[in-house]
Amino acid sequence: MYKLKFNEKKHIYTRNGTRIPNVTGIISSVIPRDFNATEWQMNRGTAVHRAMALFMQGRLNEKSVDERIRGKVEAGKRAVKELSLNPPYIIEQELYHPLYNYAGKPDVLAHRTLVDWKSSSDKITEIQMGGYYLLFDSNGYKVKKLLEIVLSDNGKYKVTEFKIPRSKRLFLSCLTMHNFLTKKGG
Repeated sequence: MYKLKFNEKKHIYTRNGTRIPNVTGIISSVIPRDFNATEWQMNRGTAVHRAMALFMQGRLNEKSVDERIRGKVEAGKRAVKELSLNPPYIIEQELYHPLYNYAGKPDVLAHRTLVDWKSSSDKITEIQMGGYYLLFDSNGYKVKKLLEIVLSDNGKYKVTEFKIPRSKRLFLSCLTMHNFLTKKGG
């Protein structure tokens, strides 16, 4: 059995004391990204994810939602209802893939639909979803759909569905290149 630990502050996973790569780090190591988010934007994203997790658990205190994220939270709530993202939910659970030796923390598995909340569409989401799909699959969860849901400040949302076979292939390609580039001594 493996012992997975996650350092939230540094965003580092370790297994039995050894650092292991994560989904986003694997992709970023082979696909250059022009991603410049301010600290405020990063904190806003964390707050939206937290609010959505509380909402899906039935524990969101509406009065506690900061006005600066209210539109995105309302968009997420609408998406949950309109897309029938029903329980059971697995929300931001750290997972490890024993064969491929990587970890990640997907946003939500709602019944058999894997959801990634975003503030803007990102080309790597399709690849991330392949990595998250494989994590869930290796841990015995069945996934039937992959959805990127972009939440807007105006309370609206946009959904993009990705094909599972393509997302898996894209992620495994990145993982292969990541392993090639980071292999020590050979």
